Formats: sequence, structure tokens, C-alpha cells
Amino acid sequence: MAIETKTVESPAELERRRSPRLRVVLPVEMRWLTGEGPHAEGVETEVVNAHGALLRLKTRLNIPPELELRNPQTGQSTPAHAVWKDTKPDGTVTLAVALEAPGEAFWGVDLEPRQ
Repeated sequence: MAIETKTVESPAELERRRSPRLRVVLPVEMRWLTGEGPHAEGVETEVVNAHGALLRLKTRLNIPPELELRNPQTGQSTPAHAVWKDTKPDGTVTLAVALEAPGEAFWGVDLEPRQ
């Protein structure tokens, strides 16, 4: 299955960033622990880079800062932490996460900028 990606930054923005961002929708499982036990939700990415992602959630959840992400396409899991959250009027939640160990392999897509 081919995944279409698009570099989101201009060349000037790329120089400021640690790694290029790509706008791509990928399924990801997000896991976390609460006092009630483990929880998991299937989410989608909006934007990814080697250091993290912007995730789209379907429900409003009380999400702690420490998370685990699992990419079903690569079979890899990685610890991450929430760095920003926004709830839209329609109830959609956008969550920015940073990977504890940055790396391109987790996403399973080529993160190099397209010319």
C-alpha cells in the first residue's frame, strides 16, 4: 500500500526544525495507565516527524503525560509524552506527542523532504 506524504515546511522552517514534518494519516494505537488500569485507543496521525507527531483522537479523554505508541504497520512500540492538547468545538481532540527516543523507523515512512 502506497502512502502519500507531503512535506509541510518551507526551506526556512526546515532549518529551524530538528527533523522535517510530513502530513500523513497513519493508524496508531495509543496506550496509557490510569488508577483504573491500562487504557488504549486507536488514533490517527495528522503530521509526523522523527521526534513526534500530531494525533487526532475521536474522544475526549483524560490522558496523562506518559504514553506508549504502537504502530500496527511496523509492529513497533515506543514511549512518548504528551506536550500539547486542543479540544475542538465538535469534540475532536488534537494531541501533540514527543517520542522519548526519536527515530524515523517507528513511522514506517520516508521523512526526507521532497524537492
